[in-house]
Amino acid sequence: MKEAIDLFCGAGGTSTGLKRAGFDVKAAVDNSDEEIETYRHNHGESEAIKADIKELEAEDFDTQNPFLVAGSPPCQVFSNAKSHGDKKADEKYLYKEMLRIVGDLQPRFVLMENVRGMEKMEKQIQRDFDAQGFASTKVVLNAKDFGVPQKRERLFFLGINKDYFNGGSSMALSRLKTNILKKKQSKEKPLKSIFWGLRELEPRKEKLATDKESEKTGFTEDELIADDSEPNDYILDINQGELPEKVYNHKSRYHNERDRKIYRKLPEGANAEHESIQDIMPYKLGSFVDKYYKLETDAPCRTITAHMDKDCNTYIHPLEDRGLTPREAARAQSFPDDYQFKGTFTQWYRQIGNAVPPILAENLAQALVETNSEL
Repeated sequence: MKEAIDLFCGAGGTSTGLKRAGFDVKAAVDNSDEEIETYRHNHGESEAIKADIKELEAEDFDTQNPFLVAGSPPCQVFSNAKSHGDKKADEKYLYKEMLRIVGDLQPRFVLMENVRGMEKMEKQIQRDFDAQGFASTKVVLNAKDFGVPQKRERLFFLGINKDYFNGGSSMALSRLKTNILKKKQSKEKPLKSIFWGLRELEPRKEKLATDKESEKTGFTEDELIADDSEPNDYILDINQGELPEKVYNHKSRYHNERDRKIYRKLPEGANAEHESIQDIMPYKLGSFVDKYYKLETDAPCRTITAHMDKDCNTYIHPLEDRGLTPREAARAQSFPDDYQFKGTFTQWYRQIGNAVPPILAENLAQALVETNSEL
């Protein structure tokens, strides 16, 4: 079994995908209490290290020369979603800490994920890879092309150990990119793939009451509410062919009366500009055009982001007058139903939004293994 280390592991999306591909994830690192709690709960066989990566050394890991080191350095400073102050500026260089550890561990492959905004540092990043003994290239991938019902475009830097490939790293990188792109699927998964077996919910009408649970607003732990229909292929895929007894984190959030009315009136695929809500639209259009958005049943979900911890106005359920629940967001990310997110209700959303979709990580891991066997 091929060994891997997952740096900036978050809630464990990459590790979940690696394990689906048959990897042994020896250790994972993050400095977030709730994300490490989530990781430990779902990946008990892996060592979960709660630490500042700047304080870690290669000797802190039980394995040396693993097959893969993967990581998702914090990306907020590169995000196009909003501007950030100087307090986030040091995040721009946390990838260097990942590469420092990579240089000491000397794996065969490196996989680093981030938002597309990191492309502006491409040349510098590739020089930093090279300084640690790795040839590298980039590839931009969209999760919807790999069987995930979500439009999620992300940048991946692929690194190959130059010593291991004896001067053939350029050919290896080219073969790796080819193997990744060959895994693209011709047909996209629609959002409706994620709803099977989940309890229909009403929006929560009481503020600051996420601890309260009911059949109307959902449960932290619940049963699949399956009718006589069979689960679709996507539900079977994320659960690896075997449905769990329980499903977790399927709870609705609070929405005020005005927003609930907007949710009901908007047609699928419409945003704040739609004529149906202009009489009750609380904001002037302009920068608020995307303040509301109703998801489309027959199209992939828009990008799941950590902003869902603030509100779900741009993730309006197409069939119910509420935003997506954390479980629905997790399904759109391709997490299995028995994956439990720990921490507070809003932290569930943040962990899910920051994660790498497991099915995308699985495809990348498979391409690494195929490339290694071919060279």
